Amino acid sequence: MYSVVINEGPLSAEDNALYFSKEKPVGLLIDFESKEGDMVKFGRFLSFTPTNGPHKDREMLVPVERVVSISEDE
Repeated sequence: MYSVVINEGPLSAEDNALYFSKEKPVGLLIDFESKEGDMVKFGRFLSFTPTNGPHKDREMLVPVERVVSISEDE
């Protein structure tokens, strides 16, 4: 089981939520075009399926900037 702490408030606040996941969270790099269409940009996300919270049993994509910590529970 993995514990994932996500900052869900303003980035300057300590409004953190704790999620649990049976599977190891995975980092994703997603490419997209800029609004002008002249440049490809990349977004970094953490993908996991929480066993608790409002997204229970559904894949969750979180920008890596919002990830506070990931730990493996024994």
